Amino acid sequence: MSDGRRHSRALTLKTGKIRLMDRSDDIDCAILNISHGGACILVPDAAELPQTFRLMIDFGGGSHVCEVRWRSGSRLGVAFNEIAE
Repeated sequence: MSDGRRHSRALTLKTGKIRLMDRSDDIDCAILNISHGGACILVPDAAELPQTFRLMIDFGGGSHVCEVRWRSGSRLGVAFNEIAE
């Protein structure tokens, strides 16, 4: 692939929640594209998120431990480190 990704991503528009270890409330997000190995997500303030967090995809989409690979404004590119459920 010309952009260096190991897995091709499918354009999608799903919703999800980001769960942080040090917060009691979840952060709503939109999932713009997703692959077996990662995703591009849209959050209210990407700069405030840590490098690692749990992404829970709504409507039975599963849960992933994510590591941030890049940040651009309110968008994040994440790699899935672990797939749960």
